[in-house]
Amino acid sequence: MSQSTKVLKEFGAVTSFGGSIDKVSGTTLGAINLGTAVTVVSTTGAATATLADGFEGQQKIIVCGAYVGDLVLTPANLLGSNATITFNAVGDSIALVFASGQWCPVGTPTAALA
Repeated sequence: MSQSTKVLKEFGAVTSFGGSIDKVSGTTLGAINLGTAVTVVSTTGAATATLADGFEGQQKIIVCGAYVGDLVLTPANLLGSNATITFNAVGDSIALVFASGQWCPVGTPTAALA
């Protein structure tokens, strides 16, 4: 079982989210898809991506499935004084819920908030 599949199963993504998974790779990823519950990212070098605001109660899980360089994700609105989420290893992940106009981390992310 791949590390990303293991992380997804630990989060219950396959059952809770019905298996709605988007896979992206590269270095300039643009906007993360809000139309899927889970995005698995594979970096091919140092990478950047953005995350637009969702709708109230929306859940989003992002997992690093393959790693060549750090992924720095910049949400439009992230809870607290944090501005970015950094993934720097295979299996790094974050579960988010959009509430009160901002993305709120749920549980303990393995990706770093900064």
